[in-house]
Amino acid sequence: MEATYDYLRRIQLEEKHKASLSKVEPVFYQAFKQRLADLDRLLSSDPSFDGAKERENTLKILQDVIDRRQKKILLKAQHDLIAGEVDSEGLAEEDKELYRAIIKLLNEHESTVLDGFSNSSVAPAAPKAPQHQEAEKPEQFRVRILQDLPEFVGPGMQVCGPFKADQVVQLEKEEALLLVRRNAAQQLA
Repeated sequence: MEATYDYLRRIQLEEKHKASLSKVEPVFYQAFKQRLADLDRLLSSDPSFDGAKERENTLKILQDVIDRRQKKILLKAQHDLIAGEVDSEGLAEEDKELYRAIIKLLNEHESTVLDGFSNSSVAPAAPKAPQHQEAEKPEQFRVRILQDLPEFVGPGMQVCGPFKADQVVQLEKEEALLLVRRNAAQQLA
């Protein structure tokens, strides 16, 4: 991938006019960090108006691309989580980290919010005391999968699946309860 001003401008226009994220190379941001460092070196040896203007414009466009991508990644993560299909294909490495972190936060938020509603009362559950046991194995649940499910990232950031309907699997508590709440699995005794 060549980190040129024209390429960056094309990505900016795609991000501006398309609802979906533009596919970029995993090294997209690193390439432009390197381009800016090259421009800085060039300007330190030969300060010119054109070089300074290119650096300034590159930074402005890059910031616009980052802002637009962040908004789209947030929406994509929310949509993918609801659909149960987590896919970070076509994202730069930094975008993938953001996407995974948002998925994790949304899962944790949902678990926290719904925790108090699983009982017959609507009052939120009391906060759980922190546990200080080392190397404790996570609690496992057996569930029957009720529908075909693609691979997804669970609340614990573990990749789960893919699963077929009627498959019986052993999952960590958070992943199992997430699937049960979404009517995608049935807890077994």
